[in-house]
Amino acid sequence: MLIDGKAHKVFDFKDINSLVSFEEWLKSSLTIYPEDSPIPSTHMVSLLEYLREAVYAQKVKEKRKWLEKIESLIERAKQ
Repeated sequence: MLIDGKAHKVFDFKDINSLVSFEEWLKSSLTIYPEDSPIPSTHMVSLLEYLREAVYAQKVKEKRKWLEKIESLIERAKQ
């Protein structure tokens, strides 16, 4: 997506289908995570908690669905 001439990554609901899809999105979107190594679960939990707060604070279609899915992923990442 282009905003003010800058390319921005779009985050879709499909990107949180599972921890694997979320991790793939993170690796393709953030340069701090190399493609060939897993993201630590503590980082995943922190990023999901940040995402949960961002969804909660903004106007998002189907907000409850997003929040439920994020909570589910947080619980799985903590195991």
